[in-house]
Amino acid sequence: MPRKRYCRYFHHVVQRREPNRWPELEEDKLLIILKFFDVRLRTLPGDQPDVYERYFLIAERDIWVDFSHMKHQLSSSSSSYSYTQIICESLSSMGVPQHEHPAIVHKLFRFVEAAVSPDLPIIVGVSDTTIFRNSNFIPASKSSIDGLQQVRLDSRITTHTPTCAICLEDFAALLVDHRQQQEALITRLPCRHHYHLHCIVQCLEINHLCPMCRYPMPTQD
Repeated sequence: MPRKRYCRYFHHVVQRREPNRWPELEEDKLLIILKFFDVRLRTLPGDQPDVYERYFLIAERDIWVDFSHMKHQLSSSSSSYSYTQIICESLSSMGVPQHEHPAIVHKLFRFVEAAVSPDLPIIVGVSDTTIFRNSNFIPASKSSIDGLQQVRLDSRITTHTPTCAICLEDFAALLVDHRQQQEALITRLPCRHHYHLHCIVQCLEINHLCPMCRYPMPTQD
C-alpha cells in the first residue's frame, strides 16, 4: 500500500520522578532534564493503533538551576536571557535545530512558572519524528476545518482533557499563568475532545478522524 512520509518535531514537558534516577537534591535546586529522541512512527488505517518502528534516545543533558531565582526572573520584569541562553546552548549541543528552540524554551519557562516545588525534576522531551501515513487517509473538508469551534480554557475542560493529545502539552499550565488566562483559547471538536488549534488542523488536513475517538469530521464542502 502506498505511504506518505512526513517529518515533524514534537515537544513535551512534564514534572515527575525519573525511574532509576535519584539525584541528591540541594536546597532550592531544580533539575531540568533535556532529552532528544529519534522516532519513526507508522500509522495504520481504521482503529488500529499506531506502530513505533523506532524510538531511540539520541542525547540527554542535565541542567541544575536555582529554583526561586529562576521563578523570580520569569515572573517579574527581570530578564530571563541567561536561562534562555543556557537552555538553547544545551539544545544545540544535542543536535536540536535552532528554529525549534523558541517554542521549547517558552513551554519550559511556562512550566517552571507553574511549578510549586523543585523536589521533582522537569523533563523536556523533544522528538525528531518521521511519520509514515497510509495514502488512503481522507482529509477533513476545508469548511469544517475553518469552522472549528474555539472555546475558552477553564478548570472543567482541564479536568476532562488535561493535555493536548497531539503535542502532550499540559493545558493546566495555561490556567496557572494569570497573564494568559484571558487569551487561553483551545479548539473543541463535535465529539468534545479538545486540542490546540494548530495541532488539530495539521491532523485534520491529513485525516478527517478525531485522533482520540475516531469521530468523523465532514470530508466534503
